[in-house]
Amino acid sequence: MKQRLLAVALSAGLIGATIPVPAGANDELGPGQKIKHVLLISVDGLHALDVARYVESHPNSALAELSGHGITFFVTTHYMDEAERCSHVAYIYYGKLIADGTPKSLRELPDVQPPGTLRVEITTPEVTRALRFARHLPGIRSATIFGQSIHALIEDRFNLDDLREQLMKNGIAVTEIRPLAPSLEDVFVELTYKHQALLEAARA
Repeated sequence: MKQRLLAVALSAGLIGATIPVPAGANDELGPGQKIKHVLLISVDGLHALDVARYVESHPNSALAELSGHGITFFVTTHYMDEAERCSHVAYIYYGKLIADGTPKSLRELPDVQPPGTLRVEITTPEVTRALRFARHLPGIRSATIFGQSIHALIEDRFNLDDLREQLMKNGIAVTEIRPLAPSLEDVFVELTYKHQALLEAARA
């Protein structure tokens, strides 16, 4: 049955290739866990989000049946909203694996949410000016633009009302400042900042 499903998925162009799992690949998995096959999703074909949506919306499809048989989908993507739909995520930066784990475990990494810090979202119509100003405020460890808002990692002693007041005193309109749970995009930003700093220090 599984071979027939694999053949159907391949012929339909839903997957790029299927490979057997190399010897020893399951050695580090926990009890009861085993990777049987890996489906390589073509980068030019479906994205991770497409795969997840397809499986959810087509419960009787070949991909859904393959997933139900314990087949692992291996997908590459540059979009963290797609990665949010995956059960396990790995980050590769300059050809090196810098972190991997479940989305939950990655969000809880000390590099992402260090003890004594709080992540907040600052919504403002002047994100560029607000970012330049926020990055120079004592107590703000990092800040990045996300659409019409800024995601900032701040020391938890920092009063949010004081932050709003300082921004507004400098002519920056603030719509809202609220605590924010880190997303995989935040994880990506924090980890790449750290590893970029290490690369630059090594070159110095």
